[in-house]
Amino acid sequence: MKLLLIFLLFEIITQAASENWIPITPLDKDKAPIVSTKLDVNLSQIEPINKMIKKITVIKQLIDVSTKKEAPTTNEKNWFILKNEISE
Repeated sequence: MKLLLIFLLFEIITQAASENWIPITPLDKDKAPIVSTKLDVNLSQIEPINKMIKKITVIKQLIDVSTKKEAPTTNEKNWFILKNEISE
């Protein structure tokens, strides 16, 4: 009974998929539209921006080097005295 039900379910799904199938057609490479990638950027503005970025990275490196703190060499541990739970 279960086998018949499973077979019937698969058959219904196959029929529904056949009716709703969208055929895939191959693309013609000759008819593909050519997209022009033209940037709307003034080239005279790129050079000053690059210079500013370089200066900012140098400043950031200097700040990072000057703010580095050395790790403390002392190995001090904070010990706490615990009271015995069994008090006699």
